Amino acid sequence: PPQSDPLNNYYPKFLSRGGTNGNTQLRRLLGFVTDGLVPREALAFAKDLLSTEDSCYEYKNQPGSHHIDGGAFAGHLTITHAQVSGDTQDEPPVHVREAAFAWELLALGIDNLRMQYDANLEQADQAQKRADALLRHETLESLGDHIVVPTNVGQELYDVIEVTDARCGIDEVKYRVLAIQTDYDRRKALYEQKLTLGAP
Repeated sequence: PPQSDPLNNYYPKFLSRGGTNGNTQLRRLLGFVTDGLVPREALAFAKDLLSTEDSCYEYKNQPGSHHIDGGAFAGHLTITHAQVSGDTQDEPPVHVREAAFAWELLALGIDNLRMQYDANLEQADQAQKRADALLRHETLESLGDHIVVPTNVGQELYDVIEVTDARCGIDEVKYRVLAIQTDYDRRKALYEQKLTLGAP
């Protein structure tokens, strides 16, 4: 899968406190880039979560399609721009501030800012990379939607899918799979998956 340039060429100073949970540390590291970690059997792959990625599967509440048993489409608050600031290690330190913008949403009159101070910044261009990554992560997780479907063994984390459900007014809308939960329903004697969805 494609990987972002910062994933391979950005080497930030990363301080880890003793006793900190490994999952927490991994999430902090991934916060520096626009990539996600895709588990596959005993391995994991980094994948740049490009908003231009094509969908690889369809779920439709129609005969002959992968059926949708239920779902919720909330459309939560969307962050439209992110700002990261920090101080370089120069003597004296230089305060830097960079921002990233979702111009298509700002054009609609939506204006929601997410700000973050990053103590690990060493150069001004690192602030821009952090702002880009912060905006991408906020955009991905802004929706909070989900669908419940019969188990799809080929479904992977961070896949882009297309959903059509006329009951909710959803017609060929693209989403990115942010979480997969597989459960066994004893009453129905079948397995189901709950897919948590974010912006593509």
